[in-house]
Amino acid sequence: MSLKGPSNKNLMPIRYPSIKPKNIFLIDGIGAFVTAISLLIIYQFLNIYFLVPENVLLILIAIAILFSLYSFICFLFIKDNWKPFLFIISLANLLYCLLTILFMVLYFQSITLLAILYFSIEIIIIFALVSIELKTVKKRK
Repeated sequence: MSLKGPSNKNLMPIRYPSIKPKNIFLIDGIGAFVTAISLLIIYQFLNIYFLVPENVLLILIAIAILFSLYSFICFLFIKDNWKPFLFIISLANLLYCLLTILFMVLYFQSITLLAILYFSIEIIIIFALVSIELKTVKKRK
């Protein structure tokens, strides 16, 4: 009779699927495109429920379109030496999140709870993507 407890030899560690760096650019590009479309829909049709200043929405839409183009171009044309490009988009995504947080703070009194919820979810998703991007840059030396 053993007092050691259950054996861990049958337990498999949780492994997350490895994503190719090229595909991270594709995921990032699609995400930025979805963000741009979502913000455009809010701008055109739903801002009565969000009350985000139009200039703020236009700035965020323009940035999302630029990020989407950058990521799609990287996906299509970067074969080797992808690290600096992935690092650039991960930092750009972080800056986008910080800008969004700044806008939320500056316009906190005028935007609705729905806007705060939307931007908070968007920030969480982008932070998760940035985490994957930075881990990929660090892991693949």
